[in-house]
Amino acid sequence: MTEERRAKVERERLLVAEQNARERLEESFALLDTFLNHAPVGLAFVNRELRYLRINDALASLHGRNRNEELGHTVREMNPTMAPTLEPLMRQVMESGQSLSDLEMSGYVPSTPHELRHWRVSYYPVRTLSGGIVGLGAVVVELTHEHRAQEERERLLKEAQEAISVRDDFLSIAAHELKTPLTPLKLHLQMMKQQAAEGHVPKPHHVDKALAQVTRLSTLVHDLLDATRIEAGRLELHRKPVELQSLAREVLAEARPLGTQHTLEYEETAEPLIVLGDRGRLAQVLMNLLENAFKYSPTGGIVRLMVEREGGEARVSVRDSGIGIPEDQREHLFQRFFRARNAPISGFGGLGLGLYICRDIVERHGGHIGVDTEVGQGSTFRFTLPLEPPSSRDTG
Repeated sequence: MTEERRAKVERERLLVAEQNARERLEESFALLDTFLNHAPVGLAFVNRELRYLRINDALASLHGRNRNEELGHTVREMNPTMAPTLEPLMRQVMESGQSLSDLEMSGYVPSTPHELRHWRVSYYPVRTLSGGIVGLGAVVVELTHEHRAQEERERLLKEAQEAISVRDDFLSIAAHELKTPLTPLKLHLQMMKQQAAEGHVPKPHHVDKALAQVTRLSTLVHDLLDATRIEAGRLELHRKPVELQSLAREVLAEARPLGTQHTLEYEETAEPLIVLGDRGRLAQVLMNLLENAFKYSPTGGIVRLMVEREGGEARVSVRDSGIGIPEDQREHLFQRFFRARNAPISGFGGLGLGLYICRDIVERHGGHIGVDTEVGQGSTFRFTLPLEPPSSRDTG
């Protein structure tokens, strides 16, 4: 009886010990799960078969699932895109027993298959009391926001550097362009002063040359003022019905003295093309395009102005046979201060504002401006404007 009683007591003691051990194990798992599921980073335990034994929602969400859906599945099943990168590293940790810390990784995951993500990943071997490795622990820290912030900082820095470079280039060009007409202007004024002091009437060609330089300076200053008004949103338009053919003929007549070394051609449609616009500003656009065609075309080259109808719009184009514009520079043509790199300052003046101003004027009229060009084959600048409906013309 004594032996049986002792055996019974021992069984009860073992049962209690087992129950206590189970409770402590459950408490340990509960603590582990609480830690895993509330951690701000991705955490997981993976066995030697690379199956998830424990994983938190932060890491499971990368796969577009919750932690319960991940348990028992392999890394490849849950993240097939990144598995070829992750599996060799995990096996290396379990075979060598050496941790891999702070690995920078980038890739795509099932939750965002088209978005490049970035992480810092660490793998640690998990050992038993006897020293055997049964798996590994993974710590995954999301770095995507930091990468984007860094990319944004780099983009802003690059834009700032480009803006500074553009500003410096502009100041250099502006100083050159503003200084260039001053020298001959001063020379012609001195000569006229000398002629007047000697009792002679100033020679007409000195007067004409001086006035031409004043006009050049005035154009540069007006371009600067227009660019400033555009940036401030204060470029005003005074809209009235404008017949484009008559406007084109007027501008062409004014431009002919500037293009004496070129062959000018003009073509227009017979149907009157009426637009609602600012006559002076539209003339400014046409004159700028013609002057550019003269500057960038070889002596004797053909400059052709055309006014046509295209559906419900009028299309005005200026074609030259000049140097053309390299493909990598075409998208910048209508930006402030831009000058094509194949146009040397010594041969082609200007502040790089003309096309920028033209684009703003055309777009304020509801139109569009563009260019077809090929290096060595010339360029065709064209802009379209919406036509006034006949009914509104009659009413006006």
